[in-house]
Amino acid sequence: MIECLETLVAAGHLTRGQSDELGEFYRETVASYQRLGHAAPHRQAQADLADLLEAEAAQQTRRAYLAADVRARIEQEMAGRRGLTGDRGRTAYLLDILENNDAGITSVEGRKNAIIGMAHADMEEVLHQFRRTAVTGRRRGRARMDAVVRELFGERTMDEAAGALADAWRRVSGDLRRRFNAAGGAVGELKDWGLPQIHDARALRRAGLAQWKQTIMPLLAPERMRHPLTGQPMTAAQLDRALDHIYEQIRTDGWANRDPSAQSTGRGSLARQHADHRFLVFRNADAWLAYQRDFGNPMPFVAMMDYVNTMARDIAALEVLGPNPNATLEWMRQTVQREAHLTDDQGAVNRARIATWRSEAMWEAIRGASNTPVNERLGNFMSGLRNTITASRLDRAMLSAISDVGFGKAARAFAGVPMARFASDLVGAMRQSGRREAVRAGLILDNAMHVLHAQARYAGTLSGPGWTQVLPDRILTWTGLTPYTQAGRHAFGLGFMAEVADRRALPFDELPGALRRTFERHGLSEADWNIIRRADPQTPEGSAGLLRPVDVARLGQLDLLPLIARDLIEPGAGGNVRTIYNELMVLIDRLERLIRDSYSGREFQGSRNRGDVTDAMFTMGQRIAELRDRYRDLGGQTHAYTDFGENTPRPGRPEDIDFDRLRGEWQTSLRDVGERYLQMILAETEYAVPSGNVRSQALLQGQTRSGTFWGEMSRNFAQFKSFGVTVLMLHAGRTASEVMHGSIARGAAYGGGLLIATTMLGAGALQLKQVAAGKDLLPMGEDGDEEQRAFWAAALLQGGGLGIYGDFFFSDVNRYGNGLAATLVGPAAETADNVRKLTIGNFLEYAQGGDTNVGREVSDFARRELPGGLWWMGPAWERVVMDQLQHLADPEASAAFRRKVRFSRREFGQGYWWAPGEVAPDRAPQTAQ
Repeated sequence: MIECLETLVAAGHLTRGQSDELGEFYRETVASYQRLGHAAPHRQAQADLADLLEAEAAQQTRRAYLAADVRARIEQEMAGRRGLTGDRGRTAYLLDILENNDAGITSVEGRKNAIIGMAHADMEEVLHQFRRTAVTGRRRGRARMDAVVRELFGERTMDEAAGALADAWRRVSGDLRRRFNAAGGAVGELKDWGLPQIHDARALRRAGLAQWKQTIMPLLAPERMRHPLTGQPMTAAQLDRALDHIYEQIRTDGWANRDPSAQSTGRGSLARQHADHRFLVFRNADAWLAYQRDFGNPMPFVAMMDYVNTMARDIAALEVLGPNPNATLEWMRQTVQREAHLTDDQGAVNRARIATWRSEAMWEAIRGASNTPVNERLGNFMSGLRNTITASRLDRAMLSAISDVGFGKAARAFAGVPMARFASDLVGAMRQSGRREAVRAGLILDNAMHVLHAQARYAGTLSGPGWTQVLPDRILTWTGLTPYTQAGRHAFGLGFMAEVADRRALPFDELPGALRRTFERHGLSEADWNIIRRADPQTPEGSAGLLRPVDVARLGQLDLLPLIARDLIEPGAGGNVRTIYNELMVLIDRLERLIRDSYSGREFQGSRNRGDVTDAMFTMGQRIAELRDRYRDLGGQTHAYTDFGENTPRPGRPEDIDFDRLRGEWQTSLRDVGERYLQMILAETEYAVPSGNVRSQALLQGQTRSGTFWGEMSRNFAQFKSFGVTVLMLHAGRTASEVMHGSIARGAAYGGGLLIATTMLGAGALQLKQVAAGKDLLPMGEDGDEEQRAFWAAALLQGGGLGIYGDFFFSDVNRYGNGLAATLVGPAAETADNVRKLTIGNFLEYAQGGDTNVGREVSDFARRELPGGLWWMGPAWERVVMDQLQHLADPEASAAFRRKVRFSRREFGQGYWWAPGEVAPDRAPQTAQ
């Protein structure tokens, strides 16, 4: 056997690395059979090796076909695309396939969010049972969660609710596994598998390989562990080598969320990942919990949600980009670069280079690689610093969120969703029942999606040490920003579904113009609409009806064969096309009734009944296939999910009809329509309630890595700027797209209306922030004077998410005390400077015999860096706590307070309704004179 492998290497059929791995597998297998006393160990080892190679070959062949199908689809989508610059738009496509909002194609990020939304809908009861508390943010029901873990490992707990929750997880995780495999993966199924693992790289490195293996081996059930491809039991040597591989993958990457492969070959392919979640099988619930306490995360809910998120991300990448997304993206980049250079247009070349660079940054952000610290200590320290800055700076950010009304108005009008529903939708989504209904409909629950890294609106992702994420997360919740944002996003989605339910009786061409254009922008056709409106609207309490994406996806449970859309050709079209079309409709209707009445998804009780049905299907299937071909030849259009020719029986024996395959293809097709419907809703939601996207992260951070100098500098720069950049990219991009594609009036109306609405709301937010700071309202000036221009310029920036820069219209520092230069660099620079002044600065002043003013600087540092001034407290925190602290620490505090009041009156004509240094207000706020 070894000589055979050497011969294959010499002939160029195997690489040296492949030969070594196969030889090692063979030798280990022989040794294992020898220890067991097998009569012919070498022969059995050869048979096992042959099984492995056959399984590998089958997987490689399947993945090759999948990759070819994906490449063909991408080439078709890229062909003839028109960009804003007048070129073919392939450079834009390179970015759109990773993330887009209305480019008419499915993106990796869009598909990922839709998969997560569908999973949340199926697990809604789990999410509700283990929701977070309002004050501490801890998960409820920890005792019941332990019972769920035991149920998952096959232990009876006598807790019926825990059993039901465990069944929900099994259903969701099983669906994700099967879908991952269908896209090219190879993750085996195990009974009572339990839960996936989260591996803490730092804990593994502290323990070392030997100690880690010594700890984990007694916890595992080796007799139940199988090779991912062959399904055969693992030998002791293979298991030992697999554990070595898992440890090294985790240790070297330093990323607790990474899913290292337990396979020994093909580690570069995404399709080969996730096998270790099924490969590592723990003996029981106690063993799993013990491992997670020592080397992972002790919260089972986190393991569940992390598995859903990572599987959704990887399934989306596989389905959109094929079994090896990195290779597909590289091929696309080279295609774009080549075609740009062939044009001899330097502008096209520059656009191609920029798109290539941005696509690399976006892919790193989607995969999470950009947040993997290169220097873990530096990365964690800086992330923790930014987390504390977020807590101290965003305590009044809720006041800025009133501009969401302006974004929501523009987004609803553009999408065709009446604004009249806005208030009722928002109030309903704020109630617990409304939140549950939104999740059941497929709308994502953000705090379940971000379980390992909190998501802070206006600041981005709160990564780094977990304890540093707690305070900013709680501050944003206590101020109402997080619940308000979640309710706003759910309200838009529910409003959209209600509008679709109201219009479901209308043909596609009779839909309101804005709503029809929304479907078309997102690539949903008339045929898709005819399937979507077949779903029955749900009528939860207080709702007129919701046509939910999850119900569209579940239409497949009717076990009907695919239906061709009823309106593929214009009514009244003549000639042979119309005749064929009408005959097709009759046949499909008969076939649908036949399956509904006679099959209904159950096995036939009598062979005669089964034979009658299969004979009829066989005959009609042949005729449908013939008509399908003629219909296409004459120019008729069909669609992949309604391609009844491929989904009907071919000539052969009726009993050979594969009902499971037909049913599976139909369900997959409907799931695709339901998910694209959900993708559309989630994408439009981002316009209504912007919260940050991959494009803005890639633009601000590029390909820099956490834990490097430039990586940390870029993240410091991006802090508090990502929201404004997201708003500009979304809304300015939509306005430009409408104008450049010929809809000048619509683009101007959208951009102008949004600008006016958000500026007016920004003015309100600006004044509310003055009141919350204890000041009177800002003077708005007289017609045309400088004061008026300054106010409305600041209001414009405030409404657009860049209010931090609006402060400079009124002083040389912003609301945090930063100058423009420090604001551009990022708030971390100001914090570092404050620390320098408080420590080194005072030491040098003392050494030189000067006045140190330590007390004033301590109180100023506490005022700027400590959180606590929540907006609903008004200026009470500042006046009753911080000002009194300054009185105690600074002998000249009273004089400093008087200077602040005089400066405000002199420079801005603005007084204080609660003056600095006073423990109680003097009067109510008033308009500045």
